[in-house]
Amino acid sequence: MIDRTEMMRQMIEMAITYGRKQLSPQTGYLHYCYSLHEDDPHLPIPVIDNFLFALALLRSRQIENVNEAKVLLEGLLHFQNKQAESIADGNFPIYLHEYPICKDRFIGVQVAAVIYWILKLYHQGLGSELKKRLEDAFIAALHHVLRAQAEKPAPYPMAVKIAATVKAGGKLLQNHDLIKQGTDLLIHLNQNQNDAAWYCPKSMGIMLSALMMVYPRLSESPWANFWKHLESTWHRRTCSYVGPALKEWQQGSEPQVTLYDLAMGYFSKQMSERALKIAPVHLEAMLLPLCDDTLHDLSYPLVMDGLLGESPWRLYHDVHSAYCIIEAKPEFINQADEKGFHVFKLVWGDHHRVHTFVGQGGNNLLSKYNTDDGVLSLSFELGELGDLEEREKCREVIFFMDHHEKLEFLIAGAKSSIFSLGEEISIKDDSCQLSLTFALEEGDGTFMGHRMLGNRPAQLDVKRKHRYDAYDWQLFLRTVRRTAQCRMNVTLRLNKI
Repeated sequence: MIDRTEMMRQMIEMAITYGRKQLSPQTGYLHYCYSLHEDDPHLPIPVIDNFLFALALLRSRQIENVNEAKVLLEGLLHFQNKQAESIADGNFPIYLHEYPICKDRFIGVQVAAVIYWILKLYHQGLGSELKKRLEDAFIAALHHVLRAQAEKPAPYPMAVKIAATVKAGGKLLQNHDLIKQGTDLLIHLNQNQNDAAWYCPKSMGIMLSALMMVYPRLSESPWANFWKHLESTWHRRTCSYVGPALKEWQQGSEPQVTLYDLAMGYFSKQMSERALKIAPVHLEAMLLPLCDDTLHDLSYPLVMDGLLGESPWRLYHDVHSAYCIIEAKPEFINQADEKGFHVFKLVWGDHHRVHTFVGQGGNNLLSKYNTDDGVLSLSFELGELGDLEEREKCREVIFFMDHHEKLEFLIAGAKSSIFSLGEEISIKDDSCQLSLTFALEEGDGTFMGHRMLGNRPAQLDVKRKHRYDAYDWQLFLRTVRRTAQCRMNVTLRLNKI
């Protein structure tokens, strides 16, 4: 582990390194397009990334970087919409070439959050003219976003960002009206928790960085319940999110790194290796201030139960591993987020490499779970019987395990790619062994089990040169014949070696 100051310095360096990689010597701006793969040529100039890069340069406190940041800010401020009759007055475009068109109503608050930290921490070195321009841009952006929020409320994580930025900005400018509007909205959002945001790492990172603008110690704030939620969903050994996964993505062989991972690594004083790979997310880390909050030690094993709507979930922690299971009913899953939803997720490993074994997809309508003496039992009610000629549609229950050279697969004690009901499947590495078996609990039928390479639905890194890569092992049961009503049971046991 390293101390907080050193860890923050490291994140600032990573943000600048990433920015330099995207910086064009011809334009002096970062070039990046959010909809393209990183291997594609990136020609657009994103507004928020460039503001974040300017903040990173200022946070380095090196004279050359500070001067570069001031030049960058002076140029960016010209692209704020200042058409008084326009609904976008005070907002910014997503990319410079779109000016004065502002396609995202809430880019302005993202810029305002960056300007807040610049004005709060570095106002003395900006010069009177640039400081005045930043203050004017900040006020205009706040007024715009309040109008936009009143017209049509933003999604929950962005609403938290709006409320926190308005309140923090009001304190900075000594504007009591802004303080009141921000405070009222924060109270409302705290009293009306949104499950989809509280159980999505990306959303949690947005909310956390926003709330830290208002509360220097979140653990002692009105949002202390959110802080406790952060503590309980962060697995210390693997440096990963382990709570209910309503919208969580995989980047290659490991979970996608978000601002949540960087913030929680900072609070726990240990970053995962995947979080230290230079990426766009390191620019977002510039919104994290130095903070004294520290994660409390957990008492293991930790078992938590909760409800998402009418669906119960259970989170289990021990030192070496953690899992979360949700009894997911069909109406509970948002179709737009279906690929990011995990009915079951198990993690183990360490900060060097986290292994994930997850349940995603399959022709099953309902799941139930039970734990007894260290054995986890999952019960899946199979859905409507499909066309047996279409083999992919006959995959009833599917699990995915990240593909790793040190993982050993054995079926009934031997290497095989097929299995039958009742045969034990063993997945083992240097530290743990996962054993599981499938059994027909209700109904009648013949099923064939398969192990093959593939990608989980939550996989993001399957574009361009990676479009044919396989990052996972799939374990699934395929129906050969069965009755209409069937229930499948899966038992799992994870043992430390």
